[in-house]
Amino acid sequence: MKAAVLDAETSAVRIASDLPKPNPRDNEILLRVKACGLSHFDTHGQRIRKEVAGLSFEPAKQGQAAVTSEVSAPRVSSISTVGFDVAGVVEAIGSGVKGFQVGDDVCGILPLDSIGSGCAELCCVPCTHIVAKPGSVPFVEAAAALSPGVFAFTALLYQCRIVAGEWLCVLNAASPSGIALVQLGKHLGARIMAVVSSSDEAAQLNEVQALLARVVDTSTDSLSAAALEESGGVGIDCIVEAPPCSTLDEESATRWRREIFRCLAAAGRYATARSDVQVEPPEAELLYLKSAQVSFVNEQWWLLSCSQQGRFLHILEELMTQVQKGVIKPRVQKAFALDNAHEAVDIAKSSAGGSVVVKIA
Repeated sequence: MKAAVLDAETSAVRIASDLPKPNPRDNEILLRVKACGLSHFDTHGQRIRKEVAGLSFEPAKQGQAAVTSEVSAPRVSSISTVGFDVAGVVEAIGSGVKGFQVGDDVCGILPLDSIGSGCAELCCVPCTHIVAKPGSVPFVEAAAALSPGVFAFTALLYQCRIVAGEWLCVLNAASPSGIALVQLGKHLGARIMAVVSSSDEAAQLNEVQALLARVVDTSTDSLSAAALEESGGVGIDCIVEAPPCSTLDEESATRWRREIFRCLAAAGRYATARSDVQVEPPEAELLYLKSAQVSFVNEQWWLLSCSQQGRFLHILEELMTQVQKGVIKPRVQKAFALDNAHEAVDIAKSSAGGSVVVKIA
């Protein structure tokens, strides 16, 4: 079997052609992969993946929660994995699996401690991590929509709880997750301001321009001035920072953080994909006076939690429904063959330009 893996020593992507065919364990399905979308966990999330490798995950039986416990040695080395967002056809079924049969079209997200790569001819997926793929949705489109769509649903519906008529400001709006936030936010009735950091990124928003109230290019414009102008001085109800987030030095991070906090309305919510946000005392006082909230968005937490599989599957099912209806339209920058997976990972490291997918024949 052929698969893309990360070299343990160099962290370079290579193609392994002589891997044994995986066998599904209890409550797993063997998937013949047709397409694998690359997410920010493939390009910017190696530190998080190494931490997750220190956890032991007992696969959930259908209808039951998985058991997660700290152990001294990891079950697998997750840093060898390439690709988590998969769409394909059920090849075989492990013991205890219900609701799926051989030949079904499905899609889902592999956990960060997955034994095998999603960028492979075959991979094993827990049955609690997949849903049926609508027949009218191509495999490439389904794979491209997964992580960005789950991020958008998690941020807007579960953390920010946005409602119709509120202002939504999407930071890093030209990224795949940013586009999904814009599309879902508009569907939910929000007024949307998209924020980019260059004119090139602004050009990537042309296809969703009709959904936007304003585009702010922070290389030339002030975010807080634009936010207060558009909102009539009230501020923004919900600000979501989509991944992948650029690395900032301490001074730049402080300046950017305070700019965001100035934009928030009373009872505003700021949800970010950054894992290193630190709120200083003067900023905390400002947030307190506004009764504002700061939260972190990690779309993989549904899989890391021991009690959230039901909600995760609900999100996946609703996401595929909205993709089928055309509400969520992932922009696929390019689809690569499996033999060119290393090029796909390099291209995916850019924050803008659309989703990158590896297509397996």
